[in-house]
Amino acid sequence: MLRIAMWTTIKTLWDLGYNKTRIAETVGCSRKTVRKILKRLQQGQIEPKREVVPGIIEPYKDLISARVSQELTAKRIYQELKEKGYAGSYETVKRHCSKIKLTKDVYMHNVTVAGEEAQGLPRT
Repeated sequence: MLRIAMWTTIKTLWDLGYNKTRIAETVGCSRKTVRKILKRLQQGQIEPKREVVPGIIEPYKDLISARVSQELTAKRIYQELKEKGYAGSYETVKRHCSKIKLTKDVYMHNVTVAGEEAQGLPRT
């Protein structure tokens, strides 16, 4: 499927008076593809239709969220999912866990003027 930029380019070149063969050579696709896109544009379809494909992890998102809230590691969650028939990779589970992880370690950098705070030096 061609992206919206390709459709826009084809429409612009067509409006400038280029023929289908010249547009195909310029854009780098076949003449039949140009013809198909121009036909769709004339029918009022402004951009290519995109089909939403659910991810492999989609059916398990609720379970993963529950396990992350129980502070289980991604590796342990992955093991549980494998037992339930999950066919995806550990990396996918790990990525999803990192997105929904509730707590993160927070550090604060404390800036002080020189000599304001004493630090122990090694004795010689």
